[in-house]
Amino acid sequence: MSQPWGNGETRTVTAFKNPHDGKLYTPDAGFGHNPGQGYLSSLGQRLLDRATVADVRLASTAVNETLKNPALLNAVSKDVKTFIDNTLINKQAKGMQRHVGALPASTLDRLSEKGLHPESAVITLTDNHLLEAQAGSASLPATFWQQLPAHVHKPSAILFDTQQETPKLLYVFDIDDAPGKHVLSVATRFKKRDTPQVKSDSRANPITHAETLPDAGTLRGYEILFGEVK
Repeated sequence: MSQPWGNGETRTVTAFKNPHDGKLYTPDAGFGHNPGQGYLSSLGQRLLDRATVADVRLASTAVNETLKNPALLNAVSKDVKTFIDNTLINKQAKGMQRHVGALPASTLDRLSEKGLHPESAVITLTDNHLLEAQAGSASLPATFWQQLPAHVHKPSAILFDTQQETPKLLYVFDIDDAPGKHVLSVATRFKKRDTPQVKSDSRANPITHAETLPDAGTLRGYEILFGEVK
């Protein structure tokens, strides 16, 4: 499709069609000066940005169907890798973030059965939470973080943690050739079903904690919403 390009000119760009509602997404104009991975990652982050304020179920379907596209998932992963590498090198939080995926529709169904309705389907990683997560003794390997969107898209299991004052979700990952269980805590924001939806980026669900557990023993008390814990 054609996109305005300044000085009355246009350019031909590749748009991504949302498989759920048919809407077209194009990258910001500046990304066209550097086509390729940056171009595709712009499409991915643009969709994720819009998904934070979209209907939760529509956003879940749109994001997860979109990330089935290998080229787009790879591009988003590379953009997130750059964000993570820069954060870990500089060791300073600057209020930056990246959206890395969305809650699956099946998990939304299980939560709905409990009368719990997330304000957003989107999962976000902030630089301050990344630095806090990597400061612990059971921090996750850098190679895991660098492929975070791909991992979030296909977790081994999603658990419901009711042991905290505010319920949260645990994403569990079994990684080939990596010992133990990699676990991410997602601070899911819930709303009452009849509460009006507020359009704000703050509704996205942040990853607040990460650790490697030696085995699944400490996870037995949590309820499984998706997948299985081996």
